[in-house]
Amino acid sequence: MGSTSSLYAAIDLGSNSFHMLVVREVAGSIQTLTRIKRKVRLAAGLNSENALSNEAMERGWQCLRLFAERLQDIPPSQIRVVATATLRLAVNAGDFIAKAQEILGCPVQVISGEEEARLIYQGRCSHNWRCRSAPGGGYRRCQY
Repeated sequence: MGSTSSLYAAIDLGSNSFHMLVVREVAGSIQTLTRIKRKVRLAAGLNSENALSNEAMERGWQCLRLFAERLQDIPPSQIRVVATATLRLAVNAGDFIAKAQEILGCPVQVISGEEEARLIYQGRCSHNWRCRSAPGGGYRRCQY
């Protein structure tokens, strides 16, 4: 992939999907190199006691193995991995996170709902984003 010093990765361990974005800084601008989204349905593996099933954790780890293959040229200090609602809630989140960190070779940070909202807002308000409502959809879609 070229010079490692300009490569960065962000990974979002969401309740339904895991996302990974790898970018390179080129002359002060950001160039997207890799964008991967995988539906892992982590939240679907929560039982009534808020414990993640082994099957759900394995789906997540399998996805992270795919991500790890793409992270080989990026220093861990330039990778940010955040986990959201399901891993805030799961009583065995520590088990999932420990293995996730082993697979990825970098820390996984479980962020608060407030921090999650702040990061979403910050991303949506960057200079390349514009928001529009989808008629009758009941949601907002942001495009760049």
